[in-house]
Amino acid sequence: MQIESVRHATAVTAMALGAVLMTLSARSPVGVFTVTDAGGVLPAPGSRLSCTHDVDAYPPPYYWHSAYQHDFDYVIAIDCDRLRGAPPPDVTRPWGAEQGGGIRPHLDHGSGTSACISLSGEAMRFLLRTLDPDRDPVVVRGGRADLPA
Repeated sequence: MQIESVRHATAVTAMALGAVLMTLSARSPVGVFTVTDAGGVLPAPGSRLSCTHDVDAYPPPYYWHSAYQHDFDYVIAIDCDRLRGAPPPDVTRPWGAEQGGGIRPHLDHGSGTSACISLSGEAMRFLLRTLDPDRDPVVVRGGRADLPA
């Protein structure tokens, strides 16, 4: 992903937070979701988001391949079935556990994810430094057919 694409994506802001669009596919949420919290194993590089740096809170499962061991060095929580203001690893699911959760941008390991967004370390550091909670940053997920204009 080029850094210009990341800059363009971060320029999108929510005009009406009460109008969050949500439908669930088999794996990934579709809609417009606020972004309020971040964290990870490594300290966030100058983030304005609420950040939780905790080596013990972000371990990848022990059975994951070694290529995935640094996926959660940086994470940004997408406010989809989670409590805004809670650290990203919090497992509280206000819409119910069956709706899923734990969807977040994190570091890329080169082979895709189950529903998250994986980005290079450079792109994640850029987002962490750039996202401004006073501008109501959002993540837009889904294709053109899934999202009303």
